[in-house]
Amino acid sequence: MSLLEDKFDLINARADRRKHKYSDVDGAEVLIQMLKEKEYELLEIKVELDFYKRLCKLKEDYDDI
Repeated sequence: MSLLEDKFDLINARADRRKHKYSDVDGAEVLIQMLKEKEYELLEIKVELDFYKRLCKLKEDYDDI
């Protein structure tokens, strides 16, 4: 399993835990789904930032050549 898959699994597990914890609260499932989607968006942004950091590092390394 990749690190990215592990992070998705963690987000899903966290959402499942919240669903069980707040199952008696009206509207909790909708809010939990919204949180889950926001966590996915944040993970996507983090992946993009890491990519650009690596790209900049490569550019710096090869600009010296």
